[in-house]
Amino acid sequence: MRQNQCNNGPHLIRSHGAKVAQTYLYDWLILMLLGLALVVIHLIHPFYRYVGKDMMTDLKYPLKDNTVPFWAVPMIAVGLPIGVFIIVYLRKRDVCDLHHAVLGLLYSALVTSVITNTVKNAVGRPRPDFFWRCFPDGKDVYDQFGNVICHGENKVVDEGHRSFPSGHTSWSFAGLGFLSLYLAGKIEAFDRRGHVAKLCIVFLPLLVASLIGISRVDDYWHHWQDVFAGGLLGLAVATFCYMQFFPPPYHPEGMLGGFPTLAPKILRDCEPMRETRPTMRRELETESKAKKMRVLAMDASGCPHRALPVRPWKKWSRAEDDQLISCTYVYMYTFFM
Repeated sequence: MRQNQCNNGPHLIRSHGAKVAQTYLYDWLILMLLGLALVVIHLIHPFYRYVGKDMMTDLKYPLKDNTVPFWAVPMIAVGLPIGVFIIVYLRKRDVCDLHHAVLGLLYSALVTSVITNTVKNAVGRPRPDFFWRCFPDGKDVYDQFGNVICHGENKVVDEGHRSFPSGHTSWSFAGLGFLSLYLAGKIEAFDRRGHVAKLCIVFLPLLVASLIGISRVDDYWHHWQDVFAGGLLGLAVATFCYMQFFPPPYHPEGMLGGFPTLAPKILRDCEPMRETRPTMRRELETESKAKKMRVLAMDASGCPHRALPVRPWKKWSRAEDDQLISCTYVYMYTFFM
């Protein structure tokens, strides 16, 4: 039910940022652990797959520089979407939407990276330019079993065994694929009103990610299968991460910064975040010293007129819970009429 805290209009970073971040504290901690795991995985040597002389036909492509350097991938796949999220925040003034977008994006990128690097080390597929990594002087040497005996730099040879899947491609589709889903929800691309021009905006990030993947084949750093698998992996993880924080892009409430209202009990979860809703008919009085809030019950038939205590971080009594739930539908009717 945590997602429902952010369904009730705009909230600013200054007033609600710390509250939202504290609610998702464990998610941020796990995100840091994923970053640490990524560093550890990168230090592991890849599996040295058998490479015979007859296999070198497809592995003698020239050793070239990257068209899209490594440092540019995080800027494109993570920095660019975050820039879009900030622009949307400046327009909507909804810190919940900004928080969910950034956290979902980072999860998409890091989960994809962990999976990609783990598979890279486990598979150990040689890159198309493996020959020149293994034999920089062009003189190939093999052992008694016909396997290569590389005399190139260890780091270069290790990197030559990390072809499948493509990290550039998976990262690009993880970040830009998430951005594409985010934009599809915000502009209501699937509202069935026939505005096909919206799809151009949705497809643009995917086109950029595809071009990055194609550059990996053109630079002879990856086989086409590596790029294809990396794209599918990144897009799949991006979809799962997006669906954790937002409704599907085709949902009528896809523009919201969280899941739509689905259950009566959301009143209890959302109450601390509703103080800025312009149409609400209740007052919130904050007692700064006690850090408790009291909600003045509205004048409605069947609902209590006395103040109801709201304790977001404490367990409610059964009586308080039942009392508040009984008035939920009246409150919701008041809010949305």
